[in-house]
Amino acid sequence: LGYSQVIVKNANRLEFNVGDLFKGFLNYWNAVCLTLLINVYTFLWTLLLFVPGIIKGLSYSMSYYIYIDNPTLTPKECITKSKEMMKGYKAKLFRLQLSYIGWEILCVLTFGILTLWVEPKINTAVYTLYQNIKKEKTI
Repeated sequence: LGYSQVIVKNANRLEFNVGDLFKGFLNYWNAVCLTLLINVYTFLWTLLLFVPGIIKGLSYSMSYYIYIDNPTLTPKECITKSKEMMKGYKAKLFRLQLSYIGWEILCVLTFGILTLWVEPKINTAVYTLYQNIKKEKTI
């Protein structure tokens, strides 16, 4: 959650510092519950088949950003809103993430060092997609 908040600040060109990474601990239980619910739901769908797990993972991908925008929501409500928001946009998010496959391969070849530069870029692109979807839909 703290990392997502830093991504939000960076994408909005706001100043941030290392302490912002730990602001997720202010809402510790909600952050833990949200992460657990996303991981458990995705895992259970993956048990059914691999492809439904990927689709549900894409459906739940905006939950953290929704929680950052609306900290009064429960983790389950964030996941529900993320599912509603991603209706019709899962393929777009999949293509966006797939466009970074070359960078991800380079991350593996550099033993993860390049990840320090690539992952923030990918997550900023996903947040930008979130902002665009939010403008089109009311969540």
